[in-house]
Amino acid sequence: MTSNFSTEDRLAFLDSLRGIAAIWVVFYHVIYMPAPNLEAPEWARPWASIGGVGVTLFFLVSAFSLCYTMPFHAKAPQPLRSFYVRRLLRIAPLLYVMLAVTLVRDVVVWRATHSPADIAENLLFVFNLVPGKQTGIVWASWTIGVEMLFYLMFPVFYIWSRGIVRATIFFLGAVALALAFKRLLDYYSAGTSDFFQLSVIRHLPVFASGIVAFQFYERFALGKNIVKSLALFAVSLGLFVAAAMMLNLLFGDPYYFQIPWFVATLLGLAFFPFSFLVNRLTGFLGKLSYSLYLIHPPLVVALIPLYRRLYGWDMPLSAKYLMVVTLTFGLLILLAYPAYRYVEQPGIRLGKRLARRSRSPSISPAGAAAR
Repeated sequence: MTSNFSTEDRLAFLDSLRGIAAIWVVFYHVIYMPAPNLEAPEWARPWASIGGVGVTLFFLVSAFSLCYTMPFHAKAPQPLRSFYVRRLLRIAPLLYVMLAVTLVRDVVVWRATHSPADIAENLLFVFNLVPGKQTGIVWASWTIGVEMLFYLMFPVFYIWSRGIVRATIFFLGAVALALAFKRLLDYYSAGTSDFFQLSVIRHLPVFASGIVAFQFYERFALGKNIVKSLALFAVSLGLFVAAAMMLNLLFGDPYYFQIPWFVATLLGLAFFPFSFLVNRLTGFLGKLSYSLYLIHPPLVVALIPLYRRLYGWDMPLSAKYLMVVTLTFGLLILLAYPAYRYVEQPGIRLGKRLARRSRSPSISPAGAAAR
């Protein structure tokens, strides 16, 4: 049975995938942020242990979603202004609030301060470019550093990658760039593995795969050349797998094997949104996903003493694990919902108003790319 859950101008399956990704990352950190790690029951361990892949899913969904919304920006008087203003005000307000909270916490709890340069790098979203600073001041904000640099470049990527063939070429180019960048770092300097791991260039193939997935979705959604599209999808999926195998051999890193998995999942839910995955609960969590993601690391750290106490009780491991997960998600939603409503949503509304404010017409390549 499939779900008819949907909202105007929103793709329900994208919200649900964001929600699933957020849940996955939290499951992972509940187990692996405490040191020593918490023990997970056997039935939960396989999924909790790979929860970091939720970030990959976030990146892929982000690129797909940006492609979907670009035609709406193209209708604005100034398409590029609309895109950048709305992206900035979608991301910046919550991160700035969390940055202020983090700076105060670090002084009060650990008597630690951050340099003006470090703070400026985080305010300007350029810390991903600075070796040793890529994690960001706010816990888990390294992904925001990656996302913001991708946003900066996205309009060019979008215009160039129209159509399945060109999008696939862009993906393969991103793969080649990641490989070349890694080899360059290895050749010219030592100790750069952490820099590459968090670099936007390493993750660019994932974003590119989201663009390819959107091109397939658009072809399917318009109801054109279904048989040809299925054949092209099979070929491109094979290219994804081949590229993943190549990078696994060259990098010794299975990261890129996540690409065909999530491309297939995204497109599968796009056309068959099964209700056990695409529903009101996962959609609600998807709307809160940004707040869930940024708020959960300090919450988990704060709850570690309570986790230890609960795990000391004489009861089945599964019961202890479920108690910890339920407690964490209950408190997390209580914190994330107000953050979404009173920080994220005002920023979103302000972005929409500012994007519409300019009345002077402008010619942008994005306009030509509108559907």
